Amino acid sequence: MGRGKYYVLLILLGTVLVGLHYMGEAASLFFDEKSFISSSYPETVPTSEVDLTVDEEAILLEGIGATTELESENNLVEETAGVVGSAGPTDATNTTKVLATVEDGLYAAILEALLEMKTQINVGAYSLDSDEVFGVRMQVLEDNPEIFYFEHQDSSFWTNGTLEFNYKYSRESISEAVTVLENKVSQIIEQAIKPGMSDLEKILALHDYIVLNTTYDYDNYLNGTIPDESYTSYGALILGTAVCDGYTKALNLLLREAGIETRYVTGKGNGEPHAWSLVQLDGEWFHIDATWNDPVPDRAGQVRYKYFLVSDHVLAQDHSWDTGDLPRADSNRFSYFNKIESGERVGTTIYYTDDESLLRMDLSSGFNQKIANVRAYDIAVDGEWLFFSNYSNGGYLYKIRKDGSELTNLNTIHSREILIEDGLIYFTDQGNQHRYYMEIR
Repeated sequence: MGRGKYYVLLILLGTVLVGLHYMGEAASLFFDEKSFISSSYPETVPTSEVDLTVDEEAILLEGIGATTELESENNLVEETAGVVGSAGPTDATNTTKVLATVEDGLYAAILEALLEMKTQINVGAYSLDSDEVFGVRMQVLEDNPEIFYFEHQDSSFWTNGTLEFNYKYSRESISEAVTVLENKVSQIIEQAIKPGMSDLEKILALHDYIVLNTTYDYDNYLNGTIPDESYTSYGALILGTAVCDGYTKALNLLLREAGIETRYVTGKGNGEPHAWSLVQLDGEWFHIDATWNDPVPDRAGQVRYKYFLVSDHVLAQDHSWDTGDLPRADSNRFSYFNKIESGERVGTTIYYTDDESLLRMDLSSGFNQKIANVRAYDIAVDGEWLFFSNYSNGGYLYKIRKDGSELTNLNTIHSREILIEDGLIYFTDQGNQHRYYMEIR
């Protein structure tokens, strides 16, 4: 059997929180105390400023769980792996995963050991082939993103069938964090999934939750300091920060809890290592890249759908992957999502721009209706009104009724990151990056 060792390099998180304080000059215009990210728009530009909201229940994970060394004459079979780093770094290794399910004895034994945080088990009754054992373990980890605490390094397999497990954190920290994650998942499902929802509506709701509540860990990616948590469902759902691995695992975890079958996919996006989801809907499979549907830098309230329910053919334009045992995604039934670059969803209706017009789409049928000949970005909805940055006129803040009437200019500021809360409309001045708000009239 082969020798070597997996080493997965995951480094601690550093987060920059920037607060801006400024008083607006106009009596009806006020500066918002929240901090927001600067960038040109509609293109995304790297920035060092991050507005990160961390869940108050988040448990600080620290300390490496101890592993038990075997004192025996058995030969040690160690893993071999490569470290992956990219705009969508993954926990991928050189191990070839083995397609298995919970009904498989080896799969079930490894799953139980990881969930119970055991330090070792003997799988000799199932297999003494290290490639098979490591492959099934990889499949278990991909299928169960709630296991965010496993450590590849020093997790070894012995020729007598003993499989060792190492963990990133102490048992106490893991137990506390697992409880927090389970409670968060239950809360999200309860809030996002309503009785009578179709599977499409469930997928939409949970996809949008991930995009709206997760910030890509861009600074740490640029600096090569991505912490362990950003690769996990815990990082995305509890800390609110992740890279593609975390986005994908969080989405798959939520979809699984909602009864939607998913697969975890690794490959490359624009030539860089990346991860995303395959989901089954009405008996057909589709790709979802939640990471690439989240603008970078983060834009409050903005969701893209360019990589939502796409086929193999469409995704292959800028993604590549080993199809292997993955199901084929041949259907183009939801190709109408691909044209939505910037939009705001209300139920199954989305208001969006195709960079030429402001449109309304029924997401269930794909039916499109033009509202106005304006390039509307950063759309926000309040009752019968749509507020947006009008790129047909300097990016100024405008409003229009949903029926296309009463197009009204509200300021002469290039306005971005439009958000409506408690009767106030917030926006960022593209020129000076100050955040303002005004009353909705």
